Amino acid sequence: SSISGRAQRLDCAAMAPSAGTWADMGSSSWALSFSSTARAPSTSFADQGVSMHQMRNRVVAQTRQLEELRNQVASLQDAGAGVRNMQMQVKELQANVAECMSLAKRIVDPKGGVGELARDLAVIKGKAVEQDAASKMAKDTVDKLGP
Repeated sequence: SSISGRAQRLDCAAMAPSAGTWADMGSSSWALSFSSTARAPSTSFADQGVSMHQMRNRVVAQTRQLEELRNQVASLQDAGAGVRNMQMQVKELQANVAECMSLAKRIVDPKGGVGELARDLAVIKGKAVEQDAASKMAKDTVDKLGP
């Protein structure tokens, strides 16, 4: 191989076996004609019209794209963590709502809670009405006794 100014050239044709070598290996006449007429494709950047500077620019661009993809993957992972966090909060909220519903049922239960309180309040009102009536009769009696 030889080194030129910007690109290293790999001369594949020089590395190919000669016609005599193919013949020694027992190749057919087709292989002999192929080895004498065919040339291996070039792997040199210079032969393909690509300079080292162009290749460097391509690598830099691909590195930037790779970094952008990594950032996007990281953003997706962060979003996934946020979704999992919100899912846990929703489950906690559902548990709290179920607890509140249970408490509300106990409060409005006619045999307890507000129902029991309403019955007690009705008894108190009834006694207050009786007391008011008794107070009124006592007042009327006192008023009749004296000027």
